[in-house]
Amino acid sequence: MNNFISNPGLALVPAVLFIAAYIHHRVRGGRGFRPARLVVLVAGSVWFLYALYEFGVQREFKPENVPIRVDLAIIEPALLVVTAAGSIAYMFGCPRPVREGSQ
Repeated sequence: MNNFISNPGLALVPAVLFIAAYIHHRVRGGRGFRPARLVVLVAGSVWFLYALYEFGVQREFKPENVPIRVDLAIIEPALLVVTAAGSIAYMFGCPRPVREGSQ
């Protein structure tokens, strides 16, 4: 987590990966509502919002002036849960390709 605090741009990597997973899920799965898609999209959105938040904190407060960040006690577990849920939703919610001739 310290890498994301010192380099907030790194938080955009999981955001982009989850958005790409959502697009892959959407292209491969066709139309219609699938809860797994929503979970993956929410995971990407949460990581993107965290990146914006961390950029704002870095701009507003200097790290040497803020020795303890209490907000991370809530944010870090939430990001872990969202990441796990998004990863599981992508792995198990991705539709299988239909093979021709198999029933």
